[in-house]
Amino acid sequence: MIRQVFLFCSLIGIFVPIGFAQSYYFRGIMGDGLPMQMQLQVKDNSITGSYFYDSYGIPISLTGRLEGAKVTLEEFQEIDGKQELNGTFSGFFSDSATDYAQSFTGEWVNPYGNLFQFSLNKIADYVSIDIEQARISLHSSYPYFVSPQLEPVNRLLQETFIQRQFDFLREGQDTLIAGEMRNGWLLDSSTEIAYSANDGLVSLLESIYAYTGGAHGNTGLVAHNLLVEGSGIRILELRDMFAPRTNFMSRVSPLLLEDLRLQEAAWVLDGTVSDLLEPDVQTFIINPQGLEFYFEPYLMGPYAQGSFKVLLPFEAIKDLIDASSPLYRFISVPN
Repeated sequence: MIRQVFLFCSLIGIFVPIGFAQSYYFRGIMGDGLPMQMQLQVKDNSITGSYFYDSYGIPISLTGRLEGAKVTLEEFQEIDGKQELNGTFSGFFSDSATDYAQSFTGEWVNPYGNLFQFSLNKIADYVSIDIEQARISLHSSYPYFVSPQLEPVNRLLQETFIQRQFDFLREGQDTLIAGEMRNGWLLDSSTEIAYSANDGLVSLLESIYAYTGGAHGNTGLVAHNLLVEGSGIRILELRDMFAPRTNFMSRVSPLLLEDLRLQEAAWVLDGTVSDLLEPDVQTFIINPQGLEFYFEPYLMGPYAQGSFKVLLPFEAIKDLIDASSPLYRFISVPN
C-alpha cells in the first residue's frame, strides 16, 4: 500500500504526507457471545465513536477519554427529552510490536450495576492522504484492513482511491496551466465501514465532495459491497441480494418511492420520478436492519434538499431472499 502511494507521489512530483489516522474499527463480542462492532476516533486524549450489536444494527454514540492505554467511553440515550447515561465501557487498548490498539478489552456496566465483559479485535485502521499543490487540495480517508483475509479489499480500495486522486489532480493541473482556474479546486472523500462480517462480507459507504468552481460543489455517494472469496473478491450488486430470476424491482421500487414521498422528495412528489430501475438503486449498504439506499443531491430533488436515505427492512423483502444471498444470514436466524 505505502509503495503504491509513493509511486503515485513520484508520478505527480509532489510530497504527500501519509499515515494512519487516529481512527479504528473493531469487531468482537459482549458478554457470553453477543457480536458487536465499534468505530473509534482518537484525538489527543479525547475519543468519539459509535458501536452496534450485529443483531440490531442501530448505532449508539460514544464519547470518552484516553489515559495512556486506558479507555473510558460513555453512551447516552434520550429519555423524556434528556440525555441519560446508558452505559460505560472501561478497558484497555493492547498493542503488538507493529500495531497500535490491536485490541480493546474490558467491562461494560449500566447505571444499575449490571456488568458484562467485552473483547474486541481491531480489523481496520483508517488511512488519510492529503495533497496540496498551488490551489488544488485533495483529502481522502479510507479503511485499511489489518486482517490477511481482507487483503483483496485493501488492494481494490487503494487502486480505486489513488486513481481518483490522480485523475482529479491531473485535470486540475491542466486547468491551472491553461489559466482557467478561478477559485481553486477541492476533492474531499471519506469512506466509512458500515458492516463487516467474519466471513469476508464488507459494506462501505464513500462520500465524495468535489469543488471545481461555480456556485457550489457537488456531493457524490458511492457504495462498495464486497465479498472475499478465497484470494479473490466479488463486487456485489443489488441483484446479488435476491434469489435468481426474482423480479425484485417490482417490490423494491414502490417501497423506496413511498419512503421518499414521506420525506417529501420533490421529484417524487411532482411525478418527475415515478419509477426506479435497477441502475438507479446501486448505492446501498448492508446492515443488520436491512438494505440502506442512498440518493445523492439532484437525484430525488433540488440541491437544497440534499441527499436522501431509505432503509428497506429485511422483513419487507425476506421472501425474495434465498440461501445463495449474502443477506440470508440476517433472515435465517430468529430474532
